[in-house]
Amino acid sequence: MSDAYISWYRSRTSQSEFLSLARTFGEVGISLTHPSVGSAILLDVDGGQVAMPTDRVAELVGFAIGALNVEWWFSSDVDLTCHFTYEPFGWEKQTYYLDGLTSPEVRRVETALFKRVLANPSDTAALIVDETGNTAEFDWDEVIRGDSSSLDAAPQALILDASIVDRLHGHSEKTTQSDIGSDLRLMTSKNWTAPDT
Repeated sequence: MSDAYISWYRSRTSQSEFLSLARTFGEVGISLTHPSVGSAILLDVDGGQVAMPTDRVAELVGFAIGALNVEWWFSSDVDLTCHFTYEPFGWEKQTYYLDGLTSPEVRRVETALFKRVLANPSDTAALIVDETGNTAEFDWDEVIRGDSSSLDAAPQALILDASIVDRLHGHSEKTTQSDIGSDLRLMTSKNWTAPDT
């Protein structure tokens, strides 16, 4: 089992923003609606699937009252789980678990999320792309708050506020960096290329 993931720290997602995210995923062939069931699916605390209308899932995300596990679908038997949590610092964190996905499927997820980030960079506090799971146990909250300047391991890509990137030490010198707007900077490992959006 892989610990590969993408985490997106952002301002709270409204119901309409969630539906826009669903459309962006749809553009790369990932659906909120299960192809066979015909409805969206949330996972309950025991991992059981709970079918419900897409608009109801969007409503629950917009309410931001508790953690949610949303399944996105490549096909009837290939899914992507996203864990929505709400951080005490005003962030929402969407963590997409990439376990079991092929490289082309992972690239489709990256393409959709990069498109959303670049469309409204001011909504983003950070985006972490870790295709290997090397940073799965790393405390990103401390880095994003600006409380830590140490980066023990580097993901394939990291979008952060440029002022935080300037204070990082450890791996930042081994990356390619570019400004992407709203004072955000994209750091990528030398062997990783940002998706076309």
